[in-house]
Amino acid sequence: MVGRQWLAVLAAALIGGGAATLVSSCGEEDGDVKIEGGATGTTGTGTTGTSTGSVTVDTNATNAEGLDEAMSKVTAYARGQTADLVGATVSLKKAVDAGSVPQAKNAYAAGRPAYERIEPLVALFPELDGKIDAREDDFPKKAKDPAWTGFHPIERMLWRDGRITARTEALAAGLVRDARTLDRRMSAVTVTPEVVIPGTAELVDVVRASVGRAAAAALGELARALPGPVESISLRVWPPDFPTDIAVQRRSPWEARADAVMYRQVLADCARARGWPVHLYDGKRLGDQAATVLGDRVDEVLHGPRKALGPPWTKDHRTALAAAIVGGGLH
Repeated sequence: MVGRQWLAVLAAALIGGGAATLVSSCGEEDGDVKIEGGATGTTGTGTTGTSTGSVTVDTNATNAEGLDEAMSKVTAYARGQTADLVGATVSLKKAVDAGSVPQAKNAYAAGRPAYERIEPLVALFPELDGKIDAREDDFPKKAKDPAWTGFHPIERMLWRDGRITARTEALAAGLVRDARTLDRRMSAVTVTPEVVIPGTAELVDVVRASVGRAAAAALGELARALPGPVESISLRVWPPDFPTDIAVQRRSPWEARADAVMYRQVLADCARARGWPVHLYDGKRLGDQAATVLGDRVDEVLHGPRKALGPPWTKDHRTALAAAIVGGGLH
């Protein structure tokens, strides 16, 4: 394989971390409401308004009294967050009405977490979830569909278009109305255990879809920028029996690995969709495999870039390059 093809595979191999960064920057983290397994679970803490206290719930409670207490605490937390959301959307509307893109961006970034922290619980009100948090892919006309409302069309206008229009102002006003409706309705209900897991599973699907969009766009940009075709993409292997059930993924040892595995799985799917062979490497065997391919040149190839390009050239960079070389040799 020629040098530029190795660089193509190396660039693709490094996108795994980039996809995670893209998702995080778009607000696609799983929020702060985390009801974990074990003796106790702890939700995250709010950062604004009245919901700054921590909440500890007993997720192993099996009696009615224990479950009621746990859900009462989660409900109180959710109500605090919806109250915060109302204030945040009002601030966003003021910035939008003032016509200031920088101020609107700051207000958006400050207010969005109030929704993300309780996103799994908004499954109680699916019609409001659709109004507040729908994605353009949910609509026939995509971004041009007039039915698309909520946070994300505003996000697109602020970051992608870089301007505020009459449509932005209307969307901000609608977001305030929907936030107030959500706050009012959340104040009238109690969260139940039956809502938590399905809501979390739905959120995982949303995140996976967002990762897919970001990864597909990144791979498309990579393919257009390279002077030659991509021969293969190399990703660290994941257990073939990695669980798909959300309840199982929340247990040790799977919980700490679920995000990273999801990113790699989605990236592999996107690469295969483009017709790129996917090489899964085992980090423990990678050094020996690279040495087999490179022979006496192994030190020069894997450590030489630090001398030629300067720092940083870390173990992660060497691993990515070795994986690209081994994957290229196999394909």
